[in-house]
Amino acid sequence: MKGTIYNEGEHPVRAIVDRDTINDLQIEAGATEELDALAGIIELRELRELRE
Repeated sequence: MKGTIYNEGEHPVRAIVDRDTINDLQIEAGATEELDALAGIIELRELRELRE
């Protein structure tokens, strides 16, 4: 599976492809990345500072 991800948010996004957390990818706000997943799993996590 191939896909294109555009981060429209204000914070970077962490893209984890096929559960490989070692070779993850950070997509900055406003950036576009093409991803290729062999097993078809792409997990996205928004990265933002934790405020108490």
